[in-house]
Amino acid sequence: MVYHWHIIIKAPVGYLNQGIIIFIVFAAFSNSVVGGVWKGQGASLVVLTIIISLIIFLVVLIVCLSGVHILRFAIEDQPAIFFCSTQKTLAAAVPLGISLFGSDPTFGVILLPAIIYHPIQLIFGAFFFGRFRKQIIASEQI
Repeated sequence: MVYHWHIIIKAPVGYLNQGIIIFIVFAAFSNSVVGGVWKGQGASLVVLTIIISLIIFLVVLIVCLSGVHILRFAIEDQPAIFFCSTQKTLAAAVPLGISLFGSDPTFGVILLPAIIYHPIQLIFGAFFFGRFRKQIIASEQI
């Protein structure tokens, strides 16, 4: 039996990658707390960030889905267009933020929208994934 090394290490490397990202986010927020950045902030900052993140996501989603229908993309292309237009990850935001802000204590506050946006896109993505799947299956049966 032939073992391919990339198949064997795929899961452990994926977990390591996710663990490193979580650690960096934790370190950024810890640095913000120690730096006193959060002292003047209240729950209103988090609520406002959630609302603004939802608005941004919904605007991008509406523009994306409208463009898909106006340009008459094939039903099989719609999921890829949706996920490429709305999905932004912490894996991209965290290293970029670190390269721009370094160990600045305000980085935790700057990272807050990305941390809130991530679950929003996961929830909407799960909803739309099922919808796209049903549409593709229905179009294949015709």
